[in-house]
Amino acid sequence: MRTRVFVAIACLVVSVAGCREELQPNAEIEANRQNDTTVSEEHEDAHKGDLAEQLVGMHFISKEEHEIGVAPPGQGMGHWHLWFHKDFVSWQFSDIAARPRYTVEADGTIKTPAGLGNDPPIEGKFFPERGELLWDGLWYRKAD
Repeated sequence: MRTRVFVAIACLVVSVAGCREELQPNAEIEANRQNDTTVSEEHEDAHKGDLAEQLVGMHFISKEEHEIGVAPPGQGMGHWHLWFHKDFVSWQFSDIAARPRYTVEADGTIKTPAGLGNDPPIEGKFFPERGELLWDGLWYRKAD
């Protein structure tokens, strides 16, 4: 009986040792994946920084006219405006002006941390190749 136990333990030790050697290349692959992810995140951060820097100083005008308040003959219509600053965006819409902070994601998505009053956060997306901005569901073009 002792012989059988010894043989079983010996087989188990050999099996575990063999598995350990097989796992080593997988550990190297995982380490390489982590390095690739780090490089990818660094590229994303650099791209995000580029987009954020591009936005600073830009002025956008709504493509269509929207209500801008009540005028003596009735509802006034005009274009809404956005100006991007380093830390915030100036947004003139309707007869309201807002200055929320914003962040820029690597894919061009722009987010504000909170909307106006009880409104949800505002989200937009910048399309640099077209000079267009989708902001809170409305299209804007880069001002000349």
